[in-house]
Amino acid sequence: MEMNEENLGFIESDVNSISAEIGDIRKKMNAVLDDIEQMVKLEETVGQYGSDTQTFLVNSKIVKYIQCYGDQIREKFGSVDTIRTRLELDSSIKAILSRDLRGLVTLAYQRYGKKMHFKNCMVPLHKQTLELLNFVDVRCLRHNNPMYLGIIQLLNGNIVLTDHTNKTCCMFDSSYNFISSYVLPANPFDGMCLIGDNEVAITMPFKNIVQFLSISDHSITNTGTLKTKYKCCSIASMTRDEILVSGPARNLYSKKCYWSLITRNGYVKLHHEFDCQETHWAYAALDTSKSRVYISVSGDNAVYCFGVIDGKRYF
Repeated sequence: MEMNEENLGFIESDVNSISAEIGDIRKKMNAVLDDIEQMVKLEETVGQYGSDTQTFLVNSKIVKYIQCYGDQIREKFGSVDTIRTRLELDSSIKAILSRDLRGLVTLAYQRYGKKMHFKNCMVPLHKQTLELLNFVDVRCLRHNNPMYLGIIQLLNGNIVLTDHTNKTCCMFDSSYNFISSYVLPANPFDGMCLIGDNEVAITMPFKNIVQFLSISDHSITNTGTLKTKYKCCSIASMTRDEILVSGPARNLYSKKCYWSLITRNGYVKLHHEFDCQETHWAYAALDTSKSRVYISVSGDNAVYCFGVIDGKRYF
C-alpha cells in the first residue's frame, strides 16, 4: 500500500510535469504561429509593393522558417507522444513473483500470550502426513460405555464432547479432567459446531432437533432448541445468528440430499434439495469468505459445491 501511494505521487508529478511541458509547447507554437502570421503579412506587403527580387528573397526566407518550425513542432510532438508512465520491476521483485509462494508464507498462531510459528504449512493434501501427538482416555465416571462422536476444543483449552450412548454433552479441561455435563433430549451424533467463542450447536438427527448450549468455564446451560424439516446430520455456523444444516431429504435412504440456511429463531432463509445416487449421511462444510457450502454424500462417494446465497451449484 505504501508503494502504491508513492507510485500515485509519482504519477501525479509526471502528469503535472507533462502538463507544464504541453503548456510550454503551446506557448512556443503560438509564438511560431505569430511569426508565420507576421511573415505572411510581410509577404503580402512585399507582393503588393516590393520588387520581384524582394518578393523572391522574402518567400525563400518564409519557406526556410516554415521548414525549421515544422521540424521543431514534429520533434516536440514526437517527444510528447512517447511519454509513458509505467511500473518497472527490478530483478528481486521478479524473482519473488516467479517463486512458489508457499515457501514464503509463515502462519503465526497466538495463544495465551505466546506466539508459535508454523512454517511451510501450505502443503498439498496428498503430501501431508498425520502424526499422533497424544492419546488419552476421557471418561465421565457417572456414564456407562460412552460413545463420543462430536468434539470441539474451546479457546480456553476445554474440550466439549457429545456422548451418543448417554445422550449428554460433556466438558473436560485441557488436562482431560471431567468438569460438567448436560443431558440432551435425544441421542446426538457427530453433527456439532462452535458458534462464537463459548456456544455450541448439536444435532440430534432422528428427532430433527438442533440444541444450542452456552459453555462457561465450569458449566453448560441451555440457550434454545431449533426444529428442522428433515434429519439434520451435519451443522455449520454461518454467523452468530445463522446456521447451515444438511442431511438426507425425506428419508435416510432416499436419492435426495438437502441443506438449509436457518436463523436462530427458526426462519429458513434458503432450503435447497439436490439429486444424488444414494445417501446415508450428508455432511456440510462452509467457506464463509466465498459464500460456498460443500456437501459430502457418503453413499454417493462425492462432494457437491453450492453458493450459500443463491443455491447455485458449482460442481
